[in-house]
Order: sequence, then structure tokens, then C-alpha cells
Amino acid sequence: MVESILKGEVMLATADDIPNWMKLVDVVKENFPGLQKESYLVTLRKNIARKTALCFKENGNIVGILLFSPNQNRLSCVAVHPDYRRLGIASKLIEKMLVLLQPNREITVTTFREGDEKGVAPRKLYKKFGFEEAELLTEFGYPVQRFVLRPDNLDCILGVKHSEVKLVPYSELYNLLFAHESKKIAEALGDNVFQIYHVGSTAIVGAIAKPLLDISVCVRDINAIDVHAMKTLGYECMGEYGIPGRCYFVKRKNEDISTHHVHCFTDGNENLTNQLLFREYLNTHPEAVREYNKLKLSLFEKYPKERHKYTECKTDFIMNIVQLAQKGR
Repeated sequence: MVESILKGEVMLATADDIPNWMKLVDVVKENFPGLQKESYLVTLRKNIARKTALCFKENGNIVGILLFSPNQNRLSCVAVHPDYRRLGIASKLIEKMLVLLQPNREITVTTFREGDEKGVAPRKLYKKFGFEEAELLTEFGYPVQRFVLRPDNLDCILGVKHSEVKLVPYSELYNLLFAHESKKIAEALGDNVFQIYHVGSTAIVGAIAKPLLDISVCVRDINAIDVHAMKTLGYECMGEYGIPGRCYFVKRKNEDISTHHVHCFTDGNENLTNQLLFREYLNTHPEAVREYNKLKLSLFEKYPKERHKYTECKTDFIMNIVQLAQKGR
């Protein structure tokens, strides 16, 4: 199923946004125990100056807000207007924060405790991003709980059942996850690695995609790949898996949910070249991305439980784009 695709966008708040921001704070103030508007306003101005205040605007109106602290690596507060909840706005705000924080160390947030009605939605949201429950605390006289996001937990946003199709909007987090995983792959495969590329739809800005990472590794010797080292990272070697000259690896969780696909090729392999041509063409032709998205949605409606058929029916479009890219070289 495709998650909500919003027209608005996340941006850094400016001083001009303060009146609109504070209107939203008035609407949601019951969710902020101990809130004192005067001190909050001082904090907001400081965050705007430090570029750590994010807002989501829909039709020019602020409908979502988030403050964070890079020094403490902490999500300070997040809120969405009641009329705009369950549309993915809080997720978009958190995604942007994570990109700006570059989460190579623990990130923390406090929220309502389990059993508190106000905590149902935020606790579910934080767990979606890999935050884990930590110690119980009291803030401003109110019982809360600390949640912690550890660097290796962020890839919990990835995962699709082998036989199913799941499509989600583009996320900047994919580049962050690629950087994290490619570093581990480079260390595992050592000097045999020539270059590592982020490919597939998660590497295309604006493309809806299955939430799994496709990574291509250009190696010096396809026969010298350290399969054992990849296994220690959680990958299963699938051999060529229908594509001559490839060594293919899959990482899964819960046995049937794929999170990462790694394609190893030697330099000059046609499949690797085509992957890169397709990625670069779509990243410079947004109209082609929109066309690709429409195709994916139509195929998803036809084949939600038939991944093979869904993939097969994209072939003509992909080869068309590759040919256009070749002509433009």
C-alpha cells in the first residue's frame, strides 16, 4: 500500500514563521505539560537562529513543527495540527531532523509513558524509526519515558515481504542508510572493492519505491568476493540469480522480509552501466520520475502480491530510459 504523498514540504523555520508557529502551539498545548509560552518563545527564537526549528507547511500554513538539539542529539518536541494527523507529517519532520543530525550517535526523545492515552501515537511513531524504550522519568511534574535511537536501528524503516509489493514516498533517509551500509560493505570486501553505488528507486529523488536498498558494488575480481565477510553482515549469497556476471546478496529480517539487495559486478558490466544510466537520467528528468511513479502505482493495483510480475512489467519503461540515456551521453 502506498503511504500518503503530501503536497507540502518540510523547511527550516524563519522569524517570519513565529506567529503561525505559535498559533499551532496554542492548538496542541495540552500535549506539552509544563508549557510556558514566554520561555517557549525564547527557545523557539534560539532554535530558529541555530537552524534547528523545522516546520511543515501546507498551502502556506504551518501544520507541523519540530525542534531539535544537535549538541544533545535530542528531539526536543514535535507536534502536528489535529486536522492534519495520520498523513505522515510527523514522519517527514523526523526524517529531515535525522538527515540534519547525521545519526552516528544515539538520539534521544522523551514522550508519554505506556498506558497514557496521549502517548499512543508518539510511541508508535518513534518505534517506527527504531527508537527503543529507555528509563522512566518525570518532566515538569509529569511522568514520561525516554526513548533512544541507536545508529544501527535506523534501518528498521526498511523491509518488504519477498512476494509482495509495498510502495512508500521518497525519503532523504535512504541516502543516509546507503552511506552507513556501504561503509560496512567496503570494510567487509576490502581491496576488492573499486566503487559502491546507490541504485534503484531509493536513489532517485521523488520516486516512490519499495522500502529496501539496492546497492551495486563494482569489484576488481568477481571470483574473489569474500562471501563469508558478507555473511557476517547478515547477507545471503544468491549467486548470479539470473543475471550473468553478477554475484547477488540479500539481507533479510524475520526470514521473509528483504531489506537490502547487493549486486556485485566487475567494471564495464552492462547491467551495472544500465543501473547507473537509469539512475542518472531520472535524477535529471523529474517528468520521467512522475511517469515512472504512475506506472508503479498502476502495477501495484494489479499485482500487490506478485512481486515478480510487478517487476517484469517495468522492464520496457526501464529499457526505454536506458536507451534515452545512452543517446544523451
